[in-house]
Amino acid sequence: MALRNGLYIRQGETITYTCGADGVKYGDVVVVGTIIGIAATDGQKDDVISLDVVGVFQLAKANVAITKGAQVYYSTENKNITTTATDNILAGVAWSDAITSDTSVDVKINS
Repeated sequence: MALRNGLYIRQGETITYTCGADGVKYGDVVVVGTIIGIAATDGQKDDVISLDVVGVFQLAKANVAITKGAQVYYSTENKNITTTATDNILAGVAWSDAITSDTSVDVKINS
């Protein structure tokens, strides 16, 4: 039987993830290739959990001002959202303004 192009599989709102040695806590940002996901549950080493890969999430941010609508990036080193693209993963779009002293920003992830 030939493969049918464009065959619907799922909505794509979550992706499965196998936890590494350190495990994952609910709400953690997890990098999967070139996208980020938000852990929907806790997981221990080798547990398979779901990561949310669409939606708007409140995420910790660097000590920078961020303008609503700006592309933002996830720093795996600092574990926060920043406006610096170099050496970071595209996280999505800022869904709210945040001044420098704010500790978090709303982000529409993977968009």
